[in-house]
Amino acid sequence: MSRVLLLIVVLIAFTIPANSVPPARAAALSFSFANGTLAEDEALVRNGVKFAEEFFGAEFGITIAAPVTIDVRGTQQYDVIAYTGPGSISIATGALGWHYSPALRKLQTVIHEYVHLIHWQSDPDGTMPLWLAEGSAEYLAWYAIDRLGLLDLDVARDFWIGSVLTNPSLSGVPLSALEEPSQAGASSVYEIGAYAVSQLVAQAGVAALFDYFALQAVEDRAQAFERAFGVSFGAFYTNFEANRAAAFPAGYDVTRLTFPWYPATDPADVFGAIA
Repeated sequence: MSRVLLLIVVLIAFTIPANSVPPARAAALSFSFANGTLAEDEALVRNGVKFAEEFFGAEFGITIAAPVTIDVRGTQQYDVIAYTGPGSISIATGALGWHYSPALRKLQTVIHEYVHLIHWQSDPDGTMPLWLAEGSAEYLAWYAIDRLGLLDLDVARDFWIGSVLTNPSLSGVPLSALEEPSQAGASSVYEIGAYAVSQLVAQAGVAALFDYFALQAVEDRAQAFERAFGVSFGAFYTNFEANRAAAFPAGYDVTRLTFPWYPATDPADVFGAIA
């Protein structure tokens, strides 16, 4: 398929309301669980992936075309609890960071990683700026959880603002310096990225994120960004830093910025929402 024809197909897809046509059939999912995986962790991963697949399909018409493998292991990989590559998600349920997280946080992790599958599908070379890749995965995971009624998205936004204001590793680090993993402050890119994405969504709508994911498959990332969000990278970076300097959480107490910041939702409520 030519680049021009592909672009036409992409643009047509995003002019059709998501609820007007059923999403394409998703690819097969295969799960692998390490010996000793807790039953509740297995259920949460299975149901969480299923929920993410159905949610993004129904809400935005997005599906993963290639087969996906979900590998649940007992130990960490790449010094992180979860990692996603093209067509695969790895989750270390034996890691302390997973073990001591409430069910709501575990669900958020699963959805976050599913969003990365969407990224890899449209951006197999991994050219998306780091802050936008991690920020959109973080934002969309909490967006989905907000739609489930388990946590208000405004609470998450207040935490992102508070973290940006108080995290020393982000002090003096502009968003524009967080496009590559090697940049200073990249370890805190989740919160600042999610806060930046919340500003993009405020001006262009959440569906614009999926416009960008699709457009970057046929255009360079600067052109795709401006077409999807209606602003250039340079102008957005300038506006973001101005907003960042003036930001203050609307209702979140920044003195409570300790893990976990989210409510310890009853696991039964979490499982009930995604069952």
